[in-house]
Amino acid sequence: MMNRFFYPAKALLLGLFTAQVLASVHIYLSNISLYRFLLAIKNSGYFPIPNEQSMKGLTELHTAFFGGLFFTMTIGSTLSLFAITAAWIWHRLFFRNIYLLAPFLLLWAAVFVAVNFHGFCLLKSSWFLIIPAVAFTSTLKWIPGRMNYPAAEQRGILESIERPGLRSLVCLWQIKPSSTSGGLKQNTKPNTLLHASSIILLLILWIPQFSNDIFIEFRDRFLLSNSIGEKINSFYYRYTLYPAEAFKSLDQRLLKSCNLNSVEKKPLKLLLEKELLKHDYLSLPQNERVDLQIIENGGFLIFKNGDSTVLSLTEREFRSRTRVVLEEFSLKTDRNILFRKLTFFSIFLGLPITLYLMLYTLFRFTLSSVMSPGKAGGLPRRIYFQKFVNYPLTIFITFQFITCLTLE
Repeated sequence: MMNRFFYPAKALLLGLFTAQVLASVHIYLSNISLYRFLLAIKNSGYFPIPNEQSMKGLTELHTAFFGGLFFTMTIGSTLSLFAITAAWIWHRLFFRNIYLLAPFLLLWAAVFVAVNFHGFCLLKSSWFLIIPAVAFTSTLKWIPGRMNYPAAEQRGILESIERPGLRSLVCLWQIKPSSTSGGLKQNTKPNTLLHASSIILLLILWIPQFSNDIFIEFRDRFLLSNSIGEKINSFYYRYTLYPAEAFKSLDQRLLKSCNLNSVEKKPLKLLLEKELLKHDYLSLPQNERVDLQIIENGGFLIFKNGDSTVLSLTEREFRSRTRVVLEEFSLKTDRNILFRKLTFFSIFLGLPITLYLMLYTLFRFTLSSVMSPGKAGGLPRRIYFQKFVNYPLTIFITFQFITCLTLE
């Protein structure tokens, strides 16, 4: 009975655990790469940001672990929630029909292709392969069994419908649940509708808050106004700023690197170095891996990223529209556009729903532990929970979220 209420939280926790492992590995490798880049900057005579003392923290495991928490609670939670929802739909509405699994697999494949459209990345791809798979299979493992069909004549009607999807819909909407031993289990529609309406209400109030200032307002109003909030704010700025480098475009990075050793004309090389320095591109030695390499070839400047040729233009074109050229170069080499958008989207979807689900599960578990099994107040325990615990608790948590989300 208790598994019926707690299996979503269990599946979500397993998905978040998987996301945390992947995030820690991803951020650790990104931090090591950033450390080597900053070291190359220092050895080339530039002043690195962060400074040399802060640089050492990039090589420590706990920095990667805490830095990964942000991505776990945003995109990790969203991927887990979508997988849990898909598993619920396939189990409850489609009765695990293997043919009706195809739309979910196609959607999964489409997202995977879209994420890697600008270039394949194994670590980034693992997020969209492993997390949904873990959350989906764990939900199917822990979710309670199918609802039984009630009367024999109704089962006959259902069996006469050949299309599984239509049969599922008929079962869902036409057959009325029964409280008798031969009928369906207790109707869970009110509970489902209550939670669904609460989440929808949260999103309706949350989505209009979309703006760059909402995070500043939230920080100033809820974090910096108390000691616990100040510690959370300090934790955020200490561990999440540099892990974000793993997913930034070149334009978003504070410092970028370039190599001009293939430019033979010294006046042109000095000119390019001066123009690039204005846009935070630092010239590094030949043996260093750089973000931008410029090669002079027959009057044209070839802009390369790694082994790929990105742009080809004349010196005059580059000098007349330097900023536009560099923005175009950044856009064409950006492999994390969709990942960043999904992460930002997850702040407004996955994070609040995850907090809502975890708070509800915690309160429900606490109340279940202190109540004796069987009857409570003359009512069966499940009816008591539904009328006097489940509904008020859901409404209370929703109200608290609404209070926090309404910043003005």
